[in-house]
Amino acid sequence: MTCVVCYDDCNPAHGVACGEGHFLCGHGEVDGCLSGHVLARADALRGTDRLAAQAEAAEAAGDTRRVTELGGAVHCPVPGCGAAALTDVSIARHAAEAVVAEYVGAKTLLPIACETARVFEQAQVEPGRHCSPRHPSHFHASILELNGIP
Repeated sequence: MTCVVCYDDCNPAHGVACGEGHFLCGHGEVDGCLSGHVLARADALRGTDRLAAQAEAAEAAGDTRRVTELGGAVHCPVPGCGAAALTDVSIARHAAEAVVAEYVGAKTLLPIACETARVFEQAQVEPGRHCSPRHPSHFHASILELNGIP
């Protein structure tokens, strides 16, 4: 198959095709096109401001593709391709191990952002009970709990 990024002919077992048949070479290497695409999407997600608010707006607008992207899903890089997101399994099988770790980390950003927004909103509604400038311990404890820190 021909990779849609580098145009190399590759063994189909060494990459992933989207639902519309667009192929990305993988080889399990950091410099494979799949790894580069997944890493670029993870980096872009990390740089997204107001992640929870953007996801809420996309959901309200009915933009399910954008909601899934903000949740860390990786779609085909071909402009206008309407295929579903690449599966976690296909990314794990064909992207470099370090890239898969970045991908998994990126998929945690939206749930953390949503919970952080919820906790912050609750602190604003009930400032004396949960968070004050002198005693932000509850807010900090909630953030630490989100990150798995006891």
